[in-house]
Amino acid sequence: MVRQLLEVGCALTKDLAQWHSQHAAGPIRFTLKSSNVQAAKALTQYLFPASQSEFTLHLYIGPAPAWNLAHTHAQHLERLHVSEDGSLTAQYDIDSRIWMIWDNTTKRGLLWCDSIDSLPSWHRAAPFRNLLHWAFASTQYAIVHAGTVGGLLLAGKGGSGKSTTVAACALAGLPTCGDDMVIVGAAHAFRLYNAIKLDAPRASQWGLDAGDVVSGKMVYRYTDWSRSAPSTTAIYAIVLPVVANAPSSLVVKSSPAAALRALAPSTVFLLRGHEAKTLAKVAELVRNTPVYELRLGHDIKGVVECVQNLEEQTCLPSL
Repeated sequence: MVRQLLEVGCALTKDLAQWHSQHAAGPIRFTLKSSNVQAAKALTQYLFPASQSEFTLHLYIGPAPAWNLAHTHAQHLERLHVSEDGSLTAQYDIDSRIWMIWDNTTKRGLLWCDSIDSLPSWHRAAPFRNLLHWAFASTQYAIVHAGTVGGLLLAGKGGSGKSTTVAACALAGLPTCGDDMVIVGAAHAFRLYNAIKLDAPRASQWGLDAGDVVSGKMVYRYTDWSRSAPSTTAIYAIVLPVVANAPSSLVVKSSPAAALRALAPSTVFLLRGHEAKTLAKVAELVRNTPVYELRLGHDIKGVVECVQNLEEQTCLPSL
């Protein structure tokens, strides 16, 4: 059924194609074909452009079939299907009636939903996230729940201060590859989405204009802030932000185990399918990278100075 759905959805998109664009997702490039201009515009506003392509994603808007696969695997309970050889991956969002299918053999992906209004808002700031995650599964790269400032990879669960730290550093002109989802591999981080998310009170406190509202947060393009938005950067250290009830910020040494706890659970929770491969890549990264804990003080300027000092000490060549 899954492969048939992919063929039908791709054929419908091709027959009704109204949109064609090319985009970069870190080290890979893809073509987007869509049957709906409005949907394509909504889902490409935070993607980076490209001039070439290695695979194709299809976006079809129309009545989506229901999930009717027999439950032969535990993952089927969450409407997730991975073929035995790992080449075909699919997920069905039962609440929004959305299919996401990736065929690694033919290098084709499909996002099929009833209407643009049925797409959960997070898709706008992180479009095709699951499809791209599956596309990277057979490579040395992985999408992880983290952000970057220069050569520092910032990791932590929601509320740890990760996005606020990345945003503050970007506003101060420091380079970043993103604040929420980045691609890692070969000891490097790569940009995926041109988006930084902030709580509305924080954005107002910093005097920022109202951004695009996604899942209750303001979204901004970090290329509008930072002096440098590199497509890739070497990872010299992993930094774990922790909100501390202190006037000033402090950096202390941490451990690979702490980095794994900060990176792995949220990444695997958000990006379903091929979890073992993702965990192996994350484990390799934390084994070979120094780890620090960043205890965030109340003074945001002090946070930026602390991060910049650590960046200069650990990865001077990137500045």
